Order: sequence, then structure tokens, then C-alpha cells
Amino acid sequence: MDLSGSEQWVRRLRAVMPWGSSTCSKAPRLLPEEPGVIVRGKGCRVWDADGREFIDYRNSLGPVTLGYQFPATDEAIRRQLESGIIFGHPHPLECEVAESLRECIPCAERVRFLKTGGEAVAACIRLARYHTGRDHVVQVGYNGWLNSLAGGGQGHDRHLPRA
Repeated sequence: MDLSGSEQWVRRLRAVMPWGSSTCSKAPRLLPEEPGVIVRGKGCRVWDADGREFIDYRNSLGPVTLGYQFPATDEAIRRQLESGIIFGHPHPLECEVAESLRECIPCAERVRFLKTGGEAVAACIRLARYHTGRDHVVQVGYNGWLNSLAGGGQGHDRHLPRA
């Protein structure tokens, strides 16, 4: 039985990653109606390993509102790559973006950039606890892999895949 390129990738991914994806929500569940793996994107469209075209309704799991390969964004990334990225000390661009955010968010006094959604949720919980003096937090819906917010709480998630 010959497998398509996407099906081959799905098998390879599932052999080395739980759900076949680093993020549970990225794992394909509606094969073959959805892509098993995406090899490129442009605008709001993506293509799988078999060359099939799809509209990316998942929006790259986040605020990719401009779509893939947006010319101004891609050019800004190329320019920054020439100077380097992910420095161990602040970069002027961080200050400029923080200043812009303060200007358009009236209640923002200071800005903090974080690396992951889980880190951001943990920071929000710490700030809320400090501000309110309370320990308990009510959460609704999916809020990342933070153990205290994961299904089952305290890291005991019965939904994790078994080997």
C-alpha cells in the first residue's frame, strides 16, 4: 500500500512525538480532510506534502492576522536577521515596541515580554494573587500546559497518550 507524502509524515511524527505534534491542538484529527503536515503557507492558505491547498482556519495557533509571507513582515525579519536575534540583553526594538504598546493601551504603565503562553499565564496568576491577596484562581477553558491548570490539575492528566 502506497502512502501519500502527508500520510508518511504523519506516521513518522507519531513515532517520535505524542499525538504526532509538539502541540496537542496542532495534531491532525480529521485526516484526510485536513493536512497531516503543512510544508508551506502564503496569505491565509497552506499546502500539505501532497500539494493540496487549504485555508488555514487554525490561523497558525495564534495572532497571525497578516497571513504567511506578508511582505513587510518578512522584510523586517530579514533585516533583523542581519544584526542577530534573541540577545541575552535588551535590544532597542524591545523599548520601541514597549513604548508603542504604552501609547495604544491607556492603562499600561510598563510592558513585559514573555516567551510562551504558559509563562504568560503563570505571570498573570502571580500578579492576580499579589494584587488581590487571594490564593485561588478560577479558570475557564484551555489555558496551556501549566500543571495547576492542566486537565486533572497538579500535572495528573489522564488524557496524555500512552506509548
